[in-house]
Amino acid sequence: MKTYNLKLTLRRFSRDKIGSSINIIGIAFGLAVTILVVFYVHNELSYESCFDNSGQIYRISEENNSTQWAAIPPTIGLMVKEQIPEIENIARLSLCKEQIVKVGAESFIENNGCNADNSVSSIFSFKWLSGNSKTALSNPASIVLTQSLAKKYFNKNDALGKTVEIDENTYTVTGIIENLPSNTHLKFNYFLSLSENYDNLNRYGKWQNFYTYCSLNKTVNTELVTTKLNDFAKKYTQLLQGSENTEISLALQPINKIHLFSKLEKEIPGNGNILYLFIFSIIAVLILFISCANYINHSVIKTLKRVNEFGVKKVLGASKKRLVLHFFHESFIYVLIATVFALAIVFLFNENYGYILGLSLKLKGFNIVVVLSLLALITFLVSFYPASVVFKYNITDALKSKKNVNAGFRKALVVFQFAASIFLIVCTLGVHHQMKYINNKNLGFDKTATISVKLYGDLYNKFKKNGDVLKNELLKNPNIVDVSLTSYELGKRIGFSTIYPLSQKNKENLPDVRVLNTDGRLISLLNMKITDGNNFTKSQTPSVILNQAAVDAYGFTNPLNEQIVVGDTKHNVVGVVQNFNYSSLHAEVEPLAITNTYYFLVNLYVKINSSNISGALTDIEKLIQTTSPGSLFAYSFLNETLGKQYQAEQNLNILLNIFTFLALFIACLGLMVLSIYSAELRIKEIGIRKVNGAKISEILTMLNKDFVKWVVIAFIIATPIAWYAMNKWLENFAYKTTLSWWIFALAGVLALGIALLTVSWQSWRAATRNPVEALRYE
Repeated sequence: MKTYNLKLTLRRFSRDKIGSSINIIGIAFGLAVTILVVFYVHNELSYESCFDNSGQIYRISEENNSTQWAAIPPTIGLMVKEQIPEIENIARLSLCKEQIVKVGAESFIENNGCNADNSVSSIFSFKWLSGNSKTALSNPASIVLTQSLAKKYFNKNDALGKTVEIDENTYTVTGIIENLPSNTHLKFNYFLSLSENYDNLNRYGKWQNFYTYCSLNKTVNTELVTTKLNDFAKKYTQLLQGSENTEISLALQPINKIHLFSKLEKEIPGNGNILYLFIFSIIAVLILFISCANYINHSVIKTLKRVNEFGVKKVLGASKKRLVLHFFHESFIYVLIATVFALAIVFLFNENYGYILGLSLKLKGFNIVVVLSLLALITFLVSFYPASVVFKYNITDALKSKKNVNAGFRKALVVFQFAASIFLIVCTLGVHHQMKYINNKNLGFDKTATISVKLYGDLYNKFKKNGDVLKNELLKNPNIVDVSLTSYELGKRIGFSTIYPLSQKNKENLPDVRVLNTDGRLISLLNMKITDGNNFTKSQTPSVILNQAAVDAYGFTNPLNEQIVVGDTKHNVVGVVQNFNYSSLHAEVEPLAITNTYYFLVNLYVKINSSNISGALTDIEKLIQTTSPGSLFAYSFLNETLGKQYQAEQNLNILLNIFTFLALFIACLGLMVLSIYSAELRIKEIGIRKVNGAKISEILTMLNKDFVKWVVIAFIIATPIAWYAMNKWLENFAYKTTLSWWIFALAGVLALGIALLTVSWQSWRAATRNPVEALRYE
């Protein structure tokens, strides 16, 4: 029986190559998109499952002054372990800044390292390839490498016991672990020892610099631990923050919720967004249903052509059950072939665009189950309605070829296809419009032809000691317009600092202010606008320039008369700078204080003459090599750094373009089949109309008006849904474009134009056909 069904299916495929190919192509693309999205969603939801007992691991976060911190002071971790017995283990991690790692004569730039307690391996179940997990980080001069980094540094040689140099300090490799999987927020390549006896630990003081993780027993009530943490915070508020009146609370964050749901201050970079999982899931469902709708429509059309066949089979004794099972067998074969093509598309996409979703696909375990489940689901979806049509037919109607199947369902499917397509077109245009707005928005400073140079190790020390001399050397170059030293890069997180005005007696509940230390040249280099007062001068005592947001936050009426304490030093307010977007457009401009304090200036900005950028880069590298032989010239363009803040939106834009094209392509394939069928049903009517003098334009209008009507209905349905969806997405931006009417109009015109182009060729063929061919048998 199965062999017979296979032969029958292949025979029908050969008789209807176009329709069958359309079915397979549509299902293949729809299935490929669904597989990709399901794999992506599963990967995002599986974060931290790589660790044993991940459900018992938590991160301790802190809230103070209305700011929630992912990182907390180092003393908290040590003290809560001693005072809260329900906490089994504590491990603290502190991110390393971008570092130069020297191995022999070679140097490498690394930005995925951290300092870690020796207890980190007792909480996180790293897979150790060599070294003792219990003691590997017990000594201050120890480093544990991942397998890839060990191979990179020492090739095939055993790395254990070898040494590396970081910031002029020598570390001994005491352990090698397997590379951490992609589905963890701990994306580290190496761990430096953070021994409890580490003498320099006190220099971190009360900074929120340490990510503190704890493990709890399964039987422990987390609410009880949270209560004890807050009792602890109240007891030691002054110790932790220096003020008895500051309200501090501590919370437990399950680590498997961090990646998608945590957006705290000083978060470890690389977190995802649950919103994008929802968006991609909706898109996958829409495209899958569009492809299934194609198959269903085509199957019903073929069913209507085969009613005589079903009638004869029933007369000869075929049961309804057997006829229905035949549909499922046939659909299974088509879907199975489509699945093979879909997997080829998936792996082709993964090879070329996998970085967008962060996927590395392998067909094993869960992935195989997903593919098989989708195969079964799609087979059922595309078979159920055509099979029900056959099941409802009685022998008399079948033998009389009464095609009395309600066409409303098939029309509804077409309307759904184009409603989904118009929805995707609007979303694509909306995202593109917002990205264009981001790229063209005046951020309040000149970002063109500006590079940021990282100062490491000896190079940092040379600039710290002879910064003015080295800057003057750079300025002698005609290709260099200006230079400035800063403590942070624009487009990356700028930290908070202790800051308060002397004029305000109440030092409680002051606004959080970010502090950017500079050599005083940044404002002129980036051509920022001073709205009150003046820029820094060379001979000035410690001074500060506030942005307008800081002035408003403090409520200053005459800011130039104010003195502000930054750290432990009094600074005179010498100017106010117009608000500029130093961070992402997702958030409003926050209060910022720019100082002329020469403290930890690790970043060098260079404004270059745009007519000779390559020559200037060569000259800067030569100066660096002369100043500090062996140092790496690590630089990035400011506009690229700013653009990286919107990587998720850029990826969404790319994927929406791809998915929208696929949705339209699949919908048009189905529309083409329907137009062929519609023309066939009305071929005699067309012949009669032409004999009676109908023009070709009138025939075209008659054949196309139904399709136009369907697209218009789809537009009416899709527009309010798309408007609501895009407005919800734009809520993620403090600075955003408006959804102009032309976006929706253009989406409708595009959908209508593509639909008409799809059906017009077949309509033209039917309208220009010789009426004698249609009427010769009448």
